[in-house]
Amino acid sequence: MVPVLRLRKPSDSVTSQTVSVTVTPAPLALVGFPCSGKSTVGERLSALLGCPWIDSDRAIEASSGKTPAQWILSEGQDFYRRLEQEWINSWQPPERCILSTGGGLPCYRDNMRVLSRKASTVYLFADFPVLHERLTRPPPHILARIHGQAALQALHQQRHLTYRTANHLVSAEQGPEAICEEIRKWHVGRVAGQSD
Repeated sequence: MVPVLRLRKPSDSVTSQTVSVTVTPAPLALVGFPCSGKSTVGERLSALLGCPWIDSDRAIEASSGKTPAQWILSEGQDFYRRLEQEWINSWQPPERCILSTGGGLPCYRDNMRVLSRKASTVYLFADFPVLHERLTRPPPHILARIHGQAALQALHQQRHLTYRTANHLVSAEQGPEAICEEIRKWHVGRVAGQSD
């Protein structure tokens, strides 16, 4: 049985392990497990900050003609991870934008390092029981269709090790408006600090 991972909140010592990367302060990239709310928050945050919103899964779908689920079911997860790697390596972020990443994108090879050079990163975290309930709501997420609960929990623990290296951590167990406001305050402070 896989032990339950309880993610530590920003007030805990995990914040001391976040990575400080000098980047252009405007682009923001949201990372986190599927169903943590990256797309919902990204779209609302872009409206709040008045800048473009980009979703990596939708961008890849637009260029390839298939959804992530279609690629994963037909070619496997590793094939889709390579598509994501090609996309993030070639991505040239606008001066100001919000990027919502696919859940597996940061965790493949050196993608998180590449992403951190192009944008400030924010981890939307939630404990596994919360995410599992969201993943299995009808219609179930592709990961819930191909993995059992134990395998999903192990994947959550594994990916958390990469996600936690983001510049900032925000609880995804609160509402989208609260998440957006917390990110906005952090981002404004970060920009002000880098411009001093």
